[in-house]
Amino acid sequence: MEEIKNESLIESINKIDAGTTIIIKNGHKLSEVFNFLPPGIICKSETGMGATYLELTSQRPSIIVEPLKITASAKAKHHEACYYGSQTKIQKGEKPNFFLQKLNSLPVEKRKIVVVADSLPIIKKLLKDEFEQYFLMIDEADSFQIDSSFRDSMSICFDIYLEHPKKNRALITATPLKFTNPKLQTEYVTEIYY
Repeated sequence: MEEIKNESLIESINKIDAGTTIIIKNGHKLSEVFNFLPPGIICKSETGMGATYLELTSQRPSIIVEPLKITASAKAKHHEACYYGSQTKIQKGEKPNFFLQKLNSLPVEKRKIVVVADSLPIIKKLLKDEFEQYFLMIDEADSFQIDSSFRDSMSICFDIYLEHPKKNRALITATPLKFTNPKLQTEYVTEIYY
């Protein structure tokens, strides 16, 4: 797996047709084990393993979609990523032209965008053909599943996710729920445990 950075931190890898189970040595963050997140559904055994941190520090352009505005703006601020959305206590809302100017001033592999569900369709329009070149990560996919019944923007994110190239997308969760969408039920699953 090209994603693996340090095999010595892996206790075992078990591959089957539908997915892979990886057991890493206790207490190590994903950024110590992997260069990149693998595509597909990633089920972590617990929160705080560092999946979002890994994507925000990996050497590829990424779009990270968070369920909450305050989480999105805080992660963007902490990692000096580009936040696109409405104003929060720690981030001001950017105009599209200024946002694109800031994003395009960065080397491609350092382009990190953090948004909430409502802003993902706007980012897709702003980036146009470049959108598919970004790794699309939906964080806390379980929250998106639960909230999609009353927040249309959450279900739209899943639609955008499914349109995105398979090799360039991941759904992250520490609380896996069964997907009702048949296309998501066939997604490759990577389970990561301590």
